[in-house]
Amino acid sequence: MNGPIPAHGPDDREIAEVRTLYEQQPACGEESTRPVAPQSPYVDIAAILDGRAPEPLRPTILQRADGQSLFYSGQVNLIFGDPESGKTWVCLAAVASELSAGRRALMIDLDHNGAVAVLGHLLKLGVPHESLRENFRYSEPEDAHTFRRVVEDVSTWQPAIVIVDSLGELIPLYGSSSNSPDEVTDVHRKTLKPMAKAGAAVIAVDHRPKSEQARNRNDPGGTLAKSRVLGGCSISVTMARQFRPGHGGACDLVVAKDRHGGVRAHCPPGKQQSAGTFELADQEDGSLSWLITPPTGVASSEITEPAGEVVDSKVAEILAAAERTNAPPMAGRDALRKYLIDQKDSVSAGNAAYAEAVRHRKAVHEGAV
Repeated sequence: MNGPIPAHGPDDREIAEVRTLYEQQPACGEESTRPVAPQSPYVDIAAILDGRAPEPLRPTILQRADGQSLFYSGQVNLIFGDPESGKTWVCLAAVASELSAGRRALMIDLDHNGAVAVLGHLLKLGVPHESLRENFRYSEPEDAHTFRRVVEDVSTWQPAIVIVDSLGELIPLYGSSSNSPDEVTDVHRKTLKPMAKAGAAVIAVDHRPKSEQARNRNDPGGTLAKSRVLGGCSISVTMARQFRPGHGGACDLVVAKDRHGGVRAHCPPGKQQSAGTFELADQEDGSLSWLITPPTGVASSEITEPAGEVVDSKVAEILAAAERTNAPPMAGRDALRKYLIDQKDSVSAGNAAYAEAVRHRKAVHEGAV
């Protein structure tokens, strides 16, 4: 949508409603005086055994062309890559999708992309003016106190997605070091995790390390704790075609970590497990369109046919088990292989994914992941 932003002011009824809601909430930084029911510190084992436990988490944010998504709601996710590789464009596409669907979005911009530039990009991506007015918040906190206020607001405003650009600026904001596991974990606990617990899909942006050895691990720069603390998916970004005004651009997406296996289940196996390619295109009218094409190594039958869906689920389970440091190295091996023998048409694809799970599990135990 182009043209001037329409004028719109609240009427007396809207002001009264907002004032009532405001007065019912504790002031920023203050604790509510309402009684809070005590919460058990233990997992409900009976609920799990009785089948009453929630369904496994599935990614729901930022859809590919085949309908599969890349990031998890209610979890901290990560996207990282070299400068100008397309990280921010991928995040803006995710924000545009949520806003266009009528949901709320927050961008915490520590890299100072600028509010005017960000709004301009979102308008070009097709976000309506009213969605930006009512459902989008943008913040450039200069200190930890201001960042803490934003985090507190998330629990009441409840955006569907929160972009934090970037970790490289957030961690020093709290006087901490990106190379200290304890300090990174502490900042994560104070900032990103509370926003995810409020239900948002938190997507933190980070940079790729400079050393070749660290780059080969497919992790962001700094301590490995940056990846260890994640509850969602970590995606590395590599520029495929330079992003230029008037020409668009493209970048390749690779799964670096997926704690719940819901993204890996729909990606081809391999050391560098492709999640697809993000493409940004300039249109003749000045707008921007984007598309994430699925990786070519995924056969459509593995996703759409019933047998393929079940195998994908089993592969997701073994990959999730590979992420758990307290699981046996060969967790689920016999059960998965027996199942694959019964699914004759899917044995080849399933075994390839299983081999990747074993490799990944071994890397976890050796401390390489």
